[in-house]
Amino acid sequence: MSMALYIVLNAEEPGFDTFVEGRAVAQAIDDLTGLCEVAGLPLPDEFVGQAADELDEWDEDEDEDEDEADPFDGEEGSPDDDEDAPAEPAGQWFAASEGVAYVQALIELAEENADGLEDLDGVLADLRDYLQVLEQAQAARLRWHFAWDF
Repeated sequence: MSMALYIVLNAEEPGFDTFVEGRAVAQAIDDLTGLCEVAGLPLPDEFVGQAADELDEWDEDEDEDEDEADPFDGEEGSPDDDEDAPAEPAGQWFAASEGVAYVQALIELAEENADGLEDLDGVLADLRDYLQVLEQAQAARLRWHFAWDF
């Protein structure tokens, strides 16, 4: 399976190219997460803003062969318990300036820990592409989040 971590902006047509390959970062996500933990940086997943139902679809695909019971099934307080609760927002959004600062810190962290990443060149290429998109998003006063492509 080929996964990618890409950027979503809060504008469908921002006026610039937002494509980032994102596969090298996705493949190195465990290593990047470990480096962030050691350095005291936020974890990349903290900037994933996909709606829960999108991530649940991936979990269902991953777990379709497993026969595990729902830990909330039939319990009061389960996520599906309150039908009158407001709909969950369609994802969390972040200021582009926050993304610029974060990705710059990730680039520095990756460069300082070159031995900790199997595909350093690919990771740095993805990070620099993220940075370019986020700088343009900042100039356009847009918000962003990461999203997973499974």
